[in-house]
Amino acid sequence: MIFTRRNFLVGTAALAVLPKSALAASDMDFTAQVIHDNLEKSIWLSTNRNGSRALYVVAAPWCPFCRQLYFAQKELEHDIDYRFVFMGFRRFGAAVANAYFSDENDQVGVFYSDPNASSNAISPRSVAFIDEVNTVSGHTMARGIGAIISGSGGSGSGQSFAYPTVVYGQEDQQVNAALGAWTILDQIHSATSVEATRGVKADRYMEMVRTPPQLSGLGRNHFAKKEGTFLFAAPSPDAPKVDIMGEGSGYNFDFASVVANEEWIGHRTFSNYDGLAWGRKSEFFTQ
Repeated sequence: MIFTRRNFLVGTAALAVLPKSALAASDMDFTAQVIHDNLEKSIWLSTNRNGSRALYVVAAPWCPFCRQLYFAQKELEHDIDYRFVFMGFRRFGAAVANAYFSDENDQVGVFYSDPNASSNAISPRSVAFIDEVNTVSGHTMARGIGAIISGSGGSGSGQSFAYPTVVYGQEDQQVNAALGAWTILDQIHSATSVEATRGVKADRYMEMVRTPPQLSGLGRNHFAKKEGTFLFAAPSPDAPKVDIMGEGSGYNFDFASVVANEEWIGHRTFSNYDGLAWGRKSEFFTQ
């Protein structure tokens, strides 16, 4: 059952426990541009840090078609950084995290060279944090991604898209999403126009991944003070935006944390998954 958020009046109604969702409910309008921006703000691995242009690949580390796409693009001469946004790690999370911390130009290649790699320097919580940020963002955007996809082929995600989905921007500000991208790489390379230096860098999460937010239990209803209050896939205003709330609307928030001297509150976006959507505590009130 999808939870549709309700507006609660201050008073006795606000004391009710707000329900949880089996699927992520969001009032965000996940347009093609918002999807591209959110992928840009996710925790991605590069195939070519020296590339002059960039596109994004919604991927899973266990997906054979994602691996096929990686090697297909590697055989061609181009200047594009294929930025893999891995999610749904299963048993491959440690290798993804290991590649994320790699200084190699091709981090995705580091992962595929040893998908069972591990490191004693990377904690299980760090691995889970990468997965949670990308999965919360990717799966919350699922219907939006599905609405702009063309083509076919890939591994099922359990959502409205398949792995790998390639998302790329063009000169006219149009954003496209393609399945079966390994069959149309020349077309994608010709159309992609987003500069690799645009926007934020994946390594901005380095410290947060090394030392994930310390969670303290909350379990309390909080309500947005004003219209247009955002929730993010990580406790950072530079993280993907996964929800927008109206004045007086709220959730039962599960956890609180202090990150960079700012208080954040988080609620589980899925009833069967630990990933959180985060809001600035200062932007909410409670009863």
